[in-house]
Amino acid sequence: GLVQNRQIEFIIGGWCMNDEATTHYEHIITQMTEGHVFLYDTFGVKPKFGWQIDPFGASAAQATLNSMMGFDGHVINRVDYRLKEKMFRDKTLQFH
Repeated sequence: GLVQNRQIEFIIGGWCMNDEATTHYEHIITQMTEGHVFLYDTFGVKPKFGWQIDPFGASAAQATLNSMMGFDGHVINRVDYRLKEKMFRDKTLQFH
């Protein structure tokens, strides 16, 4: 299938995208565990990358928990529009 052929990859893999501003860390761990168990039982995979999409800022706690969950990398989606425009013009949208 698409997952086994590496044509699709699951990022973060939680049951949902938790609210980083008000969620207690126990709830983050619980929903991430449920999502990871589902993905492993269903597809035999474990996500490798964390992702923060919160439009109001990134939570340090979420980044720490992602590290403790063994992710290989962490992506923060909020990038200033001026920087995005410059990177688009310069063809440097790839992050390293």
